[in-house]
Amino acid sequence: MGRLSPLLLALALLLSVSSLNVSAEDGDSDGDGWTDYHEESCGTDPLNWQDVPQDTDSSGLCDHLDADDDNDGWWDHIEQICGSDPL
Repeated sequence: MGRLSPLLLALALLLSVSSLNVSAEDGDSDGDGWTDYHEESCGTDPLNWQDVPQDTDSSGLCDHLDADDDNDGWWDHIEQICGSDPL
């Protein structure tokens, strides 16, 4: 199992501090509360309000980019190495 790349970690931290309370002026074409940028980064359709990124721990960062999907303080890849469930 590889380690989390520094670039991905920096992106995850940057996205985790950004607000998801957005409006159409902020680039939320479908009005679902996720910016178009976040939806594209997370692999969902920014034009479909029913297609929203999965955010298991409600951190405001989609699981695809979140280093700690269950928000327990342990990064997912560390939990997997230790045989623990990252979700």
